[in-house]
Amino acid sequence: MSLVLFVLQACKNEKDGDLTGQLTVNFSNHIQNIAPALMLDSFRLIKIDTFFEKQGRMIDVFIYQREADKIKKQLTNAIEQELGDSASFYSYENNYIQGQIDSLSKLVAVADTTRPFGLAVHCEYWVRKKDKSIKDSVLYFFDNSLKLLDPDRIDSSISRDSRNL
Repeated sequence: MSLVLFVLQACKNEKDGDLTGQLTVNFSNHIQNIAPALMLDSFRLIKIDTFFEKQGRMIDVFIYQREADKIKKQLTNAIEQELGDSASFYSYENNYIQGQIDSLSKLVAVADTTRPFGLAVHCEYWVRKKDKSIKDSVLYFFDNSLKLLDPDRIDSSISRDSRNL
């Protein structure tokens, strides 16, 4: 709890510029990897929220479910294309990830709703492509060790904006 309070205090003070700068660089790197035709015009930190263990575990389940959906699609394609080795591999992966989802779901059921699990950093940005621009927002999720959770969420925001411009 004191770590989260320290980080929040640091972010609210002079460190806010440092965090915003680091997130701007991170977001710019994601843009270059996902949609290099986009240009980042502005990026700002809106607010930082603490999320708790139950919410964090739910995020974990969501991430695993999204991956399971991708694996199921690959399995279906492998079966349709009669790729036996690939189908066997994706079937194994599907069974494995379903077990992980079941385990995580059990953790959600008993997770603490008062113990801090990490930070949700809300950011707003403007990107442009040629003569069009769009304003959007993105959530960065960090665990208590400040490890970025779910970077695919950032990529999804960038991809969506690129398609909409």
